[in-house]
Amino acid sequence: MYLGLLLLTEDQFGKGLGRRSFDLIEHYVKNVHGVTRIRLGISDENDVTTFWTKLGFAANGKTYAWLGENKRTTVVEYEKPLVTS
Repeated sequence: MYLGLLLLTEDQFGKGLGRRSFDLIEHYVKNVHGVTRIRLGISDENDVTTFWTKLGFAANGKTYAWLGENKRTTVVEYEKPLVTS
């Protein structure tokens, strides 16, 4: 599974909302859909590496260029295996 964006407004940072949102997503995709690994991309335009590494994600060695309508950025792919309990 590839997680696109988890967006919160800056005034919500530091309240645990991002972590709790991801915990719910992780539980749902693992237990309802049997997903065993989640991947996501971290753009150099929005470096949220610290947040995702705290949640157990690690770089998987893949990097790619992303080209939007008005922007070009480099994305580093991260992933997290989901352990079955």
